Amino acid sequence: MNLLFEEQFNSNIDIIFNDLANVGILHPESKFFFEIKKKISKSYLHNLYPLTEYYNYLLRENDPSFSLYNLYLTAYASFLDQLLDASRVDPVRKVKITQASSYLLLKYFEYLIKTSNPEIVKYFYEYYSKQTEYLVREKEWIYPQTYISKYLLKSKLHNKEVLLLFPVFLWKINISLKYAIIKKLFINYFSFILLSDDIIDVESDIENQCITYPIGVYYKIKGKWPKHKKNIDFLLPHFEKLLLNFIQNIENAEKDIGYNSIAVEGTISEFRKGLSNRGYHI
Repeated sequence: MNLLFEEQFNSNIDIIFNDLANVGILHPESKFFFEIKKKISKSYLHNLYPLTEYYNYLLRENDPSFSLYNLYLTAYASFLDQLLDASRVDPVRKVKITQASSYLLLKYFEYLIKTSNPEIVKYFYEYYSKQTEYLVREKEWIYPQTYISKYLLKSKLHNKEVLLLFPVFLWKINISLKYAIIKKLFINYFSFILLSDDIIDVESDIENQCITYPIGVYYKIKGKWPKHKKNIDFLLPHFEKLLLNFIQNIENAEKDIGYNSIAVEGTISEFRKGLSNRGYHI
């Protein structure tokens, strides 16, 4: 991360968490405060940093509000995911997570209303609906038919983070000639991250009964849920091929755009190491 991005990030993450503390949603000395701050910091590096990099390159400007308010959006998505994973979490923490996610979404929505055409709200709702439906469906372990029929496609992998494509949609007018390419880049980039993450975390996803692409593929073939990581090892060549295809599409899109993102390259390298530890050679 270059110095400008690092300073921006540190300032923005502090603004958001100080905000949550000042309104009384999170206690600044609590264990959860530091845990979720660390999680969102990682999400920023993987998701928002590349978006900010391309925003600065394509629109030829460095707008601090873009990074700040899209960090509110990124943080909202992280809290929402925490909420849906909270089946074993105590009721007080569930309430805090609900309050935090609602507050963060409201802050982003206020920014959107102030800076965009009112008509844009309906498009935001479309992205919001897609992501929230996906997050709900992946928890339907007992009734997985909807997830299997609707999301078990490589073209749908990015739906878990589709809300983070909304900032790219807002660039459409300003970068009309390159919009399709940049959209393709981030669909493949998010798909690579999400599939990599699902492979690396497959044991915990099985334990927590969360349907992911690897687990769903196994279920479709075998008609039952895997019990261990080793159950899906026979699918390794299939997943390797998908991951390599995503990387190739990212590289092709970057060539067409004429810009190589340091953040994208660094994230792919980081996940490659994690996948290597799982026996994957990407």
